[in-house]
Amino acid sequence: MESDSRLTPHASRLTGVRVLVTRPAQQAEKLCRLIEAEGGVALRLPLLTIEPVTNFADAQRRLAGGHGTWIFTSANAVRHAQALIANAWPAQI
Repeated sequence: MESDSRLTPHASRLTGVRVLVTRPAQQAEKLCRLIEAEGGVALRLPLLTIEPVTNFADAQRRLAGGHGTWIFTSANAVRHAQALIANAWPAQI
């Protein structure tokens, strides 16, 4: 029976594995370094860019509209909302 060198305690867990990293370029590097540190190959292909809103005043008006609950789908959304309206967060997030 042959042993798989990837399973030995001395081998990195991702040796021989290629991982396609599609995170935005400015947020992918930490993940890529972790993959590479474990012996994997990180293939960088950013499919998204994260940008603030273009109509700042309209976004502020919408966030200040008296909504009782805000639902965010990402940490990026929270960060950009904080820049828009830091002192008027609803009771439920």
